Amino acid sequence: MDDISSLLSSISPEEMEQIKGVASSLMPSQGAPATQLPSGFTRIMQNINSRDEKTELIKALKPFLSAEKQQRADEAVRLLKLMKILPLLKELNINDLPV
Repeated sequence: MDDISSLLSSISPEEMEQIKGVASSLMPSQGAPATQLPSGFTRIMQNINSRDEKTELIKALKPFLSAEKQQRADEAVRLLKLMKILPLLKELNINDLPV
């Protein structure tokens, strides 16, 4: 987990701004009906919210872990979700989105 933390902390401010721009372009403007959501965003949200055996196992084990390991379990679940949506983000061709 420390390797992932160091990887995330190594993101440059420019890259972070690009990530923010992509995220904001995927979000609907305020008051926009759900039907106007980009199809890529809808697929990503469906994947994030879908049940996964790995995350369910980690969540089931969490009550039996120490406080420190519970935090690591939460981080592992977030990373598994991120790994699940990365291919979908690649399909969106991030370079073509407005920043």
